Amino acid sequence: MKKYVCLCIVFLWGSACMKGQEVLDTMYLLCQYKAQSIKLTAQKKVTDLIRLEIGKKVSKSYSYETCQYDSAQAIPDFLDKLVGAVNGARKEGSGGNSTQWLDQAFAPFPKLRETATVYKNYPRGKMTVLDRIDRTEYSYLDELNTQEWQLDTDTMTIMGYPCHKAVCQWRGREYEAWYTLDISVSDGPMKFGGLPGLIMKLSDSGQEWMYEIDGIQFMNRPIEMRIPIKQNAYEQTTRMKFLRSTRRFLNNLGSFVDAMSDTPLGIKVGAGDKYDLMERDYQ
Repeated sequence: MKKYVCLCIVFLWGSACMKGQEVLDTMYLLCQYKAQSIKLTAQKKVTDLIRLEIGKKVSKSYSYETCQYDSAQAIPDFLDKLVGAVNGARKEGSGGNSTQWLDQAFAPFPKLRETATVYKNYPRGKMTVLDRIDRTEYSYLDELNTQEWQLDTDTMTIMGYPCHKAVCQWRGREYEAWYTLDISVSDGPMKFGGLPGLIMKLSDSGQEWMYEIDGIQFMNRPIEMRIPIKQNAYEQTTRMKFLRSTRRFLNNLGSFVDAMSDTPLGIKVGAGDKYDLMERDYQ
């Protein structure tokens, strides 16, 4: 039996992260994926909820968790509360594992997860990616459907939908995807797509990046492009420049957290670390 999960109330929550919007298309299908990825700084899996809004011409994929985080940041004393929670947890957990008491400090607050918002086929035949590094917002164009999939004969059922297997190597990782021909939409979470049907499940060979469909709802709502949290325009860049800048920022993340929390955490992400960005071809 095919499973349809009502996502309408949660969808309205997600809209709260926008300060303004430009309507790009009309959505007829809303998909939600449970996502897991390796957090670079802590080298542990973190969870996320990824939305995919599908229209006739344009689709949009983004993190619902990050939308909640952005909404919380609009509260005037949010940052003061966050720093206070970190310092309080540090005192209670002094001598223990820094990751454990950081988790305790951040537990009551919305989490910053996937920061990219991906607009497929906008402009036509391309992808527009809006992302951020710290407090600076960026925009860059990417190619559409760059995964070169090889179709497999294996099958499985996900949420009542018969699915078929496909594999590819993409930007430094090997991926396995499961798609359904019952929803003939060549799309999937974030930058993934290009298969004969909707991607229902996706993971890399190292199980560091995973997505699995959690809900599907047919609905009629606008697909909107968000306005930056800051009032200035997005800084235009390229994919390669953005990835390299992200890696440099992560290399210095420990000193940033130290300064914010008065705590020497010693967090570093170096070139030899096991985990890396999803797209590894920046090197």
